Amino acid sequence: MLAFGDALVVIRDGGSEVNVVVISIYGLATALIGFGVAWWLQRAARGSDLVVAEAAQWRAGTVLSVIMFVGALVVLVLERTSARDLARYADPALVIIACLVLAVIPIRLVRTGVNELLEGAPSPELARRIAAAVDEVRARFALPEPVLRAGKVGHKVYVEVDFVVPPGSWSIAQEDDVRRAIIASLAPTELDVWAYVAVTSDPALAE
Repeated sequence: MLAFGDALVVIRDGGSEVNVVVISIYGLATALIGFGVAWWLQRAARGSDLVVAEAAQWRAGTVLSVIMFVGALVVLVLERTSARDLARYADPALVIIACLVLAVIPIRLVRTGVNELLEGAPSPELARRIAAAVDEVRARFALPEPVLRAGKVGHKVYVEVDFVVPPGSWSIAQEDDVRRAIIASLAPTELDVWAYVAVTSDPALAE
């Protein structure tokens, strides 16, 4: 918002002089750095929504740097034409465009980060994979429809599955087999799966 407001003030005051060489070098250098950091973050901690959010922030900075570099080239071209007076408005105009394009990113980052910090629900895609894995294991062990809860924070995904069965029909060893099967079924996600499986004959305990 500050950058947006400052750009409007600059335009109102008649634009500003631009040092093409300095801006182009700075824009290109920071764009390369931002791209490199974003790429490294996603490779270093794949699967973490918080890291994805941080990488998105670096990508946003990269976009701003690219816009800055392009702006310097636009100024260079304008200064060699009859529209050279417009060159004074190129920099603030590009700042306004960048602010409008990137305005949605902070909102998305806050929503994603807060959701993960509070161990919120996993993404829709991951939730579908969890449900499919639990359904496959349930069918394999001839279990009824479970009560399923899931949460995700960082590289960890928490899966809680409660089955209501007839009294005396299940043992602890069988319950452990179901838990191991769910963990194995979710192994392709490459996340650290923390599975809790409860087999009970009391429906109240599964609520």
